[in-house]
Amino acid sequence: MPAHCSDPVVMHINDRISEISFIPNDDHHCEPLRVLHYDSGQYFQGHLDVHAAPGRAKSSRVATCYIYLSNVEAGGETYFPLAQKAGGGCDPVPKTCAGLDGIAGRLQPNESIFLQSVRDQIMQLGVTIKPKKGRAVLWWNKAQDGEVDWRSRHVGCPVVVGEKWGAVRWMHHRDHP
Repeated sequence: MPAHCSDPVVMHINDRISEISFIPNDDHHCEPLRVLHYDSGQYFQGHLDVHAAPGRAKSSRVATCYIYLSNVEAGGETYFPLAQKAGGGCDPVPKTCAGLDGIAGRLQPNESIFLQSVRDQIMQLGVTIKPKKGRAVLWWNKAQDGEVDWRSRHVGCPVVVGEKWGAVRWMHHRDHP
């Protein structure tokens, strides 16, 4: 559900997202902040926040900001199976996310080409963000050349104990519908 944009708290959050992303805080570049809720057992399977399918208009979503609004007793991580930590190394696949990354299933066009290019590095990939109230994560959905950044594929791991509340804002490089 979208959060009301005239609320002072929402306005402050949107301003901070704009500051860290360098993307203007306006209706032309940003979708409304949306509040998300996951109960125990709920998850979001591996996906991209951009469209890459043939015959479908390419999405202009260049970035995503996800803010954790609650702590989760167990599970509820956000897992990026194809990303690499800035300092190198990787996180193990969260036990609750095993098989949910979507990499072994139906892939987007050109995603298999990307996977082939990182085949030798795949064991050194994977970043996990644990839900913690107040924590935010920003990622880029597109590479500098404007093409899909396959490393942005992510999973909302199942909540094991408790519930997960979050807020998401998608940002665009141009007007969006």
